[in-house]
Amino acid sequence: PGGSILMTSAPMSPSSCPQNGPASRVPSSSTRRLPRGPFSKLVAAIAADSEDAWAHTALASVYFSKRRLDHSLGEFEVALQLNPNFSLAQGYYALALSYCGRWQDAFAATQRAIRQSPRDPSSAIYYGVAAYAQFVGRNYQEAIALAREATRQRGDLSGAYRVLTVAAGMTGQIEVARAALQELRRTQPNISLTWIATQLPWKLDAD
Repeated sequence: PGGSILMTSAPMSPSSCPQNGPASRVPSSSTRRLPRGPFSKLVAAIAADSEDAWAHTALASVYFSKRRLDHSLGEFEVALQLNPNFSLAQGYYALALSYCGRWQDAFAATQRAIRQSPRDPSSAIYYGVAAYAQFVGRNYQEAIALAREATRQRGDLSGAYRVLTVAAGMTGQIEVARAALQELRRTQPNISLTWIATQLPWKLDAD
């Protein structure tokens, strides 16, 4: 799945996230009834080979884009059970965990992704997700350091610039925040307070 699918998404309701226990309690796609439409090809792929970690990861991404985080987390966990060294699944699983407020689990998943594939072309995204996890945990200095590493690796990663802007603002580093905001506007010209309020899928208002 591409970064654009998971790094930006429409708002989700608090009921979208599992409240207690691991998301793997959600039945996998092989045992629950799934809707047609965008799911049909992925469902067919999983029906043909239920041990295809890529298919489960792709389905998890579709669920994420539909704001069905309980099912998304469940599919990511199935993928990682099938292939624990699947760094891409680890990284995007971390993002879904972050949106549920499970920032510690999210950060741990990003570290597994980075450790498993340190030269991965998606490494910048893993650092960006790690930065967001630390921001959710209100560890702003750590978020700044990780966001800087993400943007060092990939200068067009708008999600990392968003984290860097707000984390620097929260710590009173106004010049850093201004510079990051300038880069953010370069990489995401449509950024606005309205966009932030309507497009980032926070579970809790406090986030």
